[in-house]
Amino acid sequence: MADYDFVADSELDPGSPMNTSLFTRLARNPEAIAEGSAGAPRIQVEALEELTAGDVVRYAYSGPTVASNGTLWRTFVGFYFVQQGTIRLKIEFRSSNSTNRDTRILVDGVEVWTHEALGTDWEIVSADIPISRGASIELQYKGDSGVGFHETRLLEICTGGEIIFPMVSDADVSLAIDPIIPKMIEWNLL
Repeated sequence: MADYDFVADSELDPGSPMNTSLFTRLARNPEAIAEGSAGAPRIQVEALEELTAGDVVRYAYSGPTVASNGTLWRTFVGFYFVQQGTIRLKIEFRSSNSTNRDTRILVDGVEVWTHEALGTDWEIVSADIPISRGASIELQYKGDSGVGFHETRLLEICTGGEIIFPMVSDADVSLAIDPIIPKMIEWNLL
């Protein structure tokens, strides 16, 4: 971690000497600010870039197939954002049989998107989801009977190119029929 070293206004006045110490501090202080070094000014959340929906993948889960069954809504994954704007979620899923499997997205507990999987072929769908700072998003599934199950093998969070700053995510391990599915989804930061 870089150290933050104060630069006085008088060191930047016209006619002030330019020296190695000044240039070193000017070069290293931005890194120290970004890392949160002691004494460094703090970055304000309001200064973070607003997100726009697009096709640049920023986080992706493409691990083992996660499956669930039942007629009650179950949370597959949930996460929180520090930025605001709109994200694009891409989801690949299918039903294990011909019964319907519903998927929905909740933002702060309110349903904002739904989709029904009608067959056994893998299907990729996307949804543009507006979010506010601190928003919680949940991806949930349910079936119309206890027969068969809902499978997901891809989940991507995309923007128009903006970087998504760290977010918290957790998966419901009880959804996993296969015991090798980890409790925390292994997100790949892209």
